[in-house]
Amino acid sequence: MLQMESQLPEDLVTSHNTSVGLDNDDGPSTVPDLLVFPEGAARNPLWLNPPDTVEFVLEVASNSNALSDIKVKPNIYAELGIPIYLIVDPRNGSLTLHSDPRDGEFKGVHKMEFGALVKLPHPLDGIEIDTSSFPLYPDD
Repeated sequence: MLQMESQLPEDLVTSHNTSVGLDNDDGPSTVPDLLVFPEGAARNPLWLNPPDTVEFVLEVASNSNALSDIKVKPNIYAELGIPIYLIVDPRNGSLTLHSDPRDGEFKGVHKMEFGALVKLPHPLDGIEIDTSSFPLYPDD
């Protein structure tokens, strides 16, 4: 997401097509649509990033995975301690910003609609995402 990249401090980068999770067979892992982490923190090979290096994850809900993104992944990301999780849902134009993970759940949950200016909380204070140009999925 270009508008986010231009606002990040120089030591943070965005990535996609990579996973975040625990480095064991029992721990949860998932592949977000976008994540933010410190440059150089990614493991080599870049397939599983430790959750303590990830500052932000974003998921775009699709018709085929919306239930996972909206119901399952918030619990996984909170359990992993990911500070900020943003769900973008082009099916209905909704946004859900999760923050402050404690005791396996997000304590901060803010619902918005496309068109909102999303102001990210700590640790990405000052970063804003303008959603006014986010498209909706076409009607089937």
